[in-house]
Amino acid sequence: MSDTNLVYAYAVLRRTPEAAAATARLRGVAGEPIHLVTPAVTSPELAFAVGHVPPADYADAPLQAHLDDLDWLESTVRSHHAVVAALVASGAAVLPLAPGHRLPRR
Repeated sequence: MSDTNLVYAYAVLRRTPEAAAATARLRGVAGEPIHLVTPAVTSPELAFAVGHVPPADYADAPLQAHLDDLDWLESTVRSHHAVVAALVASGAAVLPLAPGHRLPRR
């Protein structure tokens, strides 16, 4: 991850070939490609579906300000839902995360 992007998390899911194929075709809330990341502390069968998003919109202060902008919020939530719905449609076991969920930097 570069210092200019944050990691936005959509869901935790079982890593399957179908989920990987579905993820490869997806774009997220900022138009970014979605990819699967396997956490080091869990089973290799699990993964996070994530995308890189710009701090200008998704760092703490801008994100808080965007919560009052209903058009931005609706677009973001619909995009988030579209990613989660596509993962579910792939047949993977999916645990959706709340919109706006970001993973901590390491």
